[in-house]
Amino acid sequence: MAIFNKISATADTLVLKDRNTTYSGYYLDKNYLEIHLDHSNSLDITEITSQTFTSIASIERKFKGTYWIKVSIRNEAPSDIRWMILQGDPHVGIYELYAPNNDGKYVLMNKGGSEIPFNLRKYMANSIVSELPVAKGETKTFYLRYESKIDFSFKLIVQTSNFYTYYSLSEYFLLGLYYGIIVIMALYNFSIYLSVKDKVYLFYVFYVISILIFNTANDTMGFQFLWPEIPMLNYYTYYFGHLLLAISILFYSDSFLGLQQGLPSFYKIIVWSIALYALQFIIEYTFFESTLFYYTIVGPFVLIYIAAFKIYKQGYKPARFFIAGFSAVLIGLLFFVLMNRGIITSNIYTVYAFNIGLLIEVFFFSRAIGDRFRFLKLEKEKSDRQIIEHLKENEKLKDEINKKLETKVSERTFELSKAKGE
Repeated sequence: MAIFNKISATADTLVLKDRNTTYSGYYLDKNYLEIHLDHSNSLDITEITSQTFTSIASIERKFKGTYWIKVSIRNEAPSDIRWMILQGDPHVGIYELYAPNNDGKYVLMNKGGSEIPFNLRKYMANSIVSELPVAKGETKTFYLRYESKIDFSFKLIVQTSNFYTYYSLSEYFLLGLYYGIIVIMALYNFSIYLSVKDKVYLFYVFYVISILIFNTANDTMGFQFLWPEIPMLNYYTYYFGHLLLAISILFYSDSFLGLQQGLPSFYKIIVWSIALYALQFIIEYTFFESTLFYYTIVGPFVLIYIAAFKIYKQGYKPARFFIAGFSAVLIGLLFFVLMNRGIITSNIYTVYAFNIGLLIEVFFFSRAIGDRFRFLKLEKEKSDRQIIEHLKENEKLKDEINKKLETKVSERTFELSKAKGE
């Protein structure tokens, strides 16, 4: 992904100008793009140039299949500026860029995607990027072919090579920090589990690993560094990462909040919501071309969020950190949605707002486990004091009873002695 600025189009041709030679960027929105749906999935570049293209806004938007995109670009920027074109959404299965050569014949400039081994990319980056061969004063028409089984969106961005380098370095630096912190938190809590054998630490590690799988599937870091030669794993991790995340948060929240003991009826509702989500996911994944499960996954998380408030009101103080962590994720998700809708500016922070929310949540959840340990320790000490007080009261009562018995025995002995004397 990359930073972009939306601009209004006066024609179908994107005009590159010297607005800022270092940080220039253009987002190719629907005003610049024409689309052709390839139902047969058999057209090549020699055939597509004679096909009819329509406005991308005039058809119902689909997220899977084979599409051709046509875009015209004119370069009016200084000749010393090198331009790059990026496909910001890395989930497209196969992406091909065709450009005209000096003879006017279209040739393949770049090819990439989640269904092609990563080391075959022209640039080893999470975004699919290529040079834009359009010299100063030239106007060229480019064709892009999309073929994908995974949901994708047309996120075409044109930017200078200077800005691309700056953004990529910043992005990888922040992602390195993010994954480093996540891995350290997982290893640290796993080491604690080996010492104390408390299952809540194990379920926390399971949840953190689920976050790692979910994130690496979405930002393609897993594809780049873990399974570059196995593109099929992108398909499974992308889909099943959502389900794994929902299951892991259920185990962790139940172990941490004690949902089965504190809210048994509400816990059953949460379990059923995840079970229904899993069933819907499997049905849609197997039989239907639908993305409804991306929205219904919110249900279990909202229910767990409500349950945390209920547990907190029952007097379980560590739940406040659990609530804070969940709130950070929801705020990050809100920023991410607003950015995708164009309501707020897209930058490296809003692009990864959800990741930032997850990172904050991991810290709060880890803090919550420590607070839970102290809370249970205080509860145990309180219980021990109550037991000691109860034992002291029993001992005191026992002494009183013994004294009464001794007094009665003495009185009875005296009566018997007196009766014997008489």
